[in-house]
Parts: sequence; structure tokens; C-alpha cells
Amino acid sequence: MKTVYVCGDSFGVPDLEYGPCWVDLLAALTNYQVINLSQVCASNLVISWQVDQAIASADYVILLCTASTRSQIR
Repeated sequence: MKTVYVCGDSFGVPDLEYGPCWVDLLAALTNYQVINLSQVCASNLVISWQVDQAIASADYVILLCTASTRSQIR
């Protein structure tokens, strides 16, 4: 089975108030194993770390970059 990693900020994180997340729909509608590494408030630096983790074993990587003005937080 092919593996898709999703790397990004909160646009890739499920929110129950809005219904199914597009990442969940991708997993449900394809024959791919979808692994979601997205995090709320992730800066582009954090997203780059997600990509570093994903490319080691992913067949595909979906990259969601955040705003260039977002700063790193703890």
C-alpha cells in the first residue's frame, strides 16, 4: 500500500466543529495509507521537520506551508 504523509499547520488538523477534515476524506476515498503530521500553530520550521521525517518512508508528501509571518512558539 502506498503511503501519503501530510505535513503542515492547522489547515491539516481535524476540527470536529467543522465536520470531516480533507485529510480524513483523502484517507477514506483512496487506497493510500494517510499519515497526518500536521500540527496546530506549526511554523514553517516545524513543517520542515515534519517533511524530514516523512521523506524517509513516504511514497508521497503533501506540503502545507503556513504564513511567512508566523513565528515559532513553544
